[in-house]
Amino acid sequence: MLPITDSPSSPSISQIPQGSVDENDLIVLTCEIIGGNPPATIVWTCSGTSPVNNTGIPPTNKTVSSVQLTAAKIHDGQVCTCTGSHLAWTQPQSSSITLQIRYSPTSSPDIKQIPSQPVIEGNKVTLTCEISGGNPLPTMTWQCDNFANVVPVDLPPANRVVSSIERVVTRLDNGKICICIGQHPLWTPDKQATHIVIVYYLPASPSITQIPQGSVDEKELITLTCEIIGGNPPATIVWQCSGTSLVNPTGIPTTNKTVSSVQLTAAKIHDGQVCTCTGSHPAWTQTVSSSITLQIRYVPTSFPVVTQTPIAPVSEGNKLTLTCEISGGNPLPTIAWDCNGFTKVILTEVPPTDKVVSSIERVVTRLDNGKRCICTGHHPLWTLEWKVEHALIVYCK
Repeated sequence: MLPITDSPSSPSISQIPQGSVDENDLIVLTCEIIGGNPPATIVWTCSGTSPVNNTGIPPTNKTVSSVQLTAAKIHDGQVCTCTGSHLAWTQPQSSSITLQIRYSPTSSPDIKQIPSQPVIEGNKVTLTCEISGGNPLPTMTWQCDNFANVVPVDLPPANRVVSSIERVVTRLDNGKICICIGQHPLWTPDKQATHIVIVYYLPASPSITQIPQGSVDEKELITLTCEIIGGNPPATIVWQCSGTSLVNPTGIPTTNKTVSSVQLTAAKIHDGQVCTCTGSHPAWTQTVSSSITLQIRYVPTSFPVVTQTPIAPVSEGNKLTLTCEISGGNPLPTIAWDCNGFTKVILTEVPPTDKVVSSIERVVTRLDNGKRCICTGHHPLWTLEWKVEHALIVYCK
């Protein structure tokens, strides 16, 4: 008797577990061909790889073949094909399944800032968070008050997810913490990146205070303090006095201002010198300065000196001029005369700047002979008045 050949059903594939499979999980693919005489034969192949060895377990009424593999990133999108052959078929028949592997992203969330840190107040800041890889691609959410989402203008990349937010920053944004949270089915818990926004903003201009205020007596201690209020980061201060070497500052940092002080013992050479406090800050396009002119009070370099014109003795009926002079001092000293009958001479020339001069005059008579004229000098740093007496000698007939 001749053998009877029955045609079997076409191959069918089942997958355990079904659908997408997590990376590192075990996948079992089973191919069945029901019926047929003789039983059909089955061969497994996966696209782009070498053939997968089959593990056939033929039952009584069907042909069954299964393969196993541990899910990996490289298997995602691969096509596994079960090919059946039978004497009743003129050509082999196949069934295929495409593997869907879920795998973790290759990177955690990463935040970049444009422009790079720090940013000057009033400029726009863009924060971009990026996560590479993963199947499915991860999703992102932002926690960053008052920042707005940026609508992308380019097509999104196929192998990463990108999200941007932006804002024109103010000083209130300095120190703000922005968080990019990435979610993925294989991440437990979610992963996140934290970014601190640093905003530079303008401080006030420098201001100088002096202790003691105003004019300072020679040999007294002067303290000059420069303050720059506000600003981020704190401003820096450099001191300089005109005509002298740089004065070293002594910084006293506070929470909301930069303070620098210098001290010097008042001396005559400091009078009129300009001390300058120069502030520098990244938000300033150039340095900003404040200056103070020192006013030092010092004693005159001489005591009152009286001269007579013409030189004594003087004949009756001639004019006699007495001149009292005191050199130096700041302020200049004052002069007072005690000499009855003499009148003050009005100066016709510009008075000198480094001394004080006072003259008196009279056409003398014999009654002026032996008269004593007194020039008294006054100065704030003289504890006593300085007086000079001048005796008149008048010749008469």
